[in-house]
Amino acid sequence: EDVALTVDTKRDICLWLEEALCNVGKHAQNATRVQAIGEYQNGRYHLKVQDNGIGLIASMNKWSGDRGTKLSDRLATRLGGTFHRKSLAKGGVRCELSWPLNAPDEIEAI
Repeated sequence: EDVALTVDTKRDICLWLEEALCNVGKHAQNATRVQAIGEYQNGRYHLKVQDNGIGLIASMNKWSGDRGTKLSDRLATRLGGTFHRKSLAKGGVRCELSWPLNAPDEIEAI
């Protein structure tokens, strides 16, 4: 049985995407590229935003309590999924929101 995302869930995902993209503009030092990637894999949908800046610095540990992180954590909980932010080995940061989907057809509802 297909399960469509609610209007509220779609709105929340769009807010998360907007926040993640804005954070690249505000915080990604020396970034020249940003990517937004969505993919269905092994029963889960993964939405990633990543840049090629210098990555997270120690002073950015305060992010764990900021508005964007709280939004991401709440959305992940509502979706039954997870949110992660990490520095990439070759530079940059990746923010990823992922949640379970029962069938690939659900992706079209996003």
